[in-house]
Amino acid sequence: MATHRNLLGILMLTVAASGGCRNAEPSASASRATTPVSPGPGGPAHAGAAASGSKEQMPATARKVIRSAELRMEVASPSDAEAKVSELVERLGGYVASSEHQAVSGAERRAVFSLRVPSARLEEALRELKKLSVGPQDEKIGSDDVTDEYIDVGARVANQIALEKQLVQILGQATNVDQAIKVHHELSSVRTEIDRLQGRLRFLETESALAKVTLTLLPQPQVLATAPATFWDQLRDATWQSVQNARAIALGAVLLAVQVAGVLVPLAALLAGPLTLLLWWRRRRYQRLVA
Repeated sequence: MATHRNLLGILMLTVAASGGCRNAEPSASASRATTPVSPGPGGPAHAGAAASGSKEQMPATARKVIRSAELRMEVASPSDAEAKVSELVERLGGYVASSEHQAVSGAERRAVFSLRVPSARLEEALRELKKLSVGPQDEKIGSDDVTDEYIDVGARVANQIALEKQLVQILGQATNVDQAIKVHHELSSVRTEIDRLQGRLRFLETESALAKVTLTLLPQPQVLATAPATFWDQLRDATWQSVQNARAIALGAVLLAVQVAGVLVPLAALLAGPLTLLLWWRRRRYQRLVA
């Protein structure tokens, strides 16, 4: 029991120490990234040696920026421009992540591409892509600085790896199965967290190294030239228009008649009863007077 309490005490101290290291590591990394190196009294050579020594002791983390862009433009033929886009992206060191063709009016189809190019060559890629345009262009560029998150995740990975090593040592000192199971459970949790954090690091590195470009190619609207109308064309159009006007007038007259009948027929049916009774009464009265 005493050995069991000692192992649990060592485990709790280890977890507490790792938490303290985790809180202190991001600030130390930030200070390494922002502290300038001043030249010493030995001149440029001494300054270079001092800078080299400081880099070896405290390596600075390059900024991690996730860049993205959206570009919409008109081209003569989206299908012909697709091969040029692929060739351009591969020449810049990127690749076509996905492509989609959407039907539009006419024979041509709109093409939408998801491109990945090196972040340092994003502006060059946009300039080269715009050369394929023959019409208006819509461009939007965005960026997201994830340097702080990258430094924090890296520090957490280092702390978790150190904790894993200490747990392995504690596992080797376990004297019974119960102690070994408890330490092994903690060791599995730490390894899962290390894998998750390392996956996040790889994601941030990939996203910051390659910029994402959403490219939409629209077909150029076709303007059809029309020949001037001849006399016979004008005569044919006038005749057709006259027929259409006559048809519209006839249809209007029929509709008017139907509407008038719809009003008069119910009114006549309503007045027919009283008029019939009135005529019958007058006839009876006349016959009595004659008799």
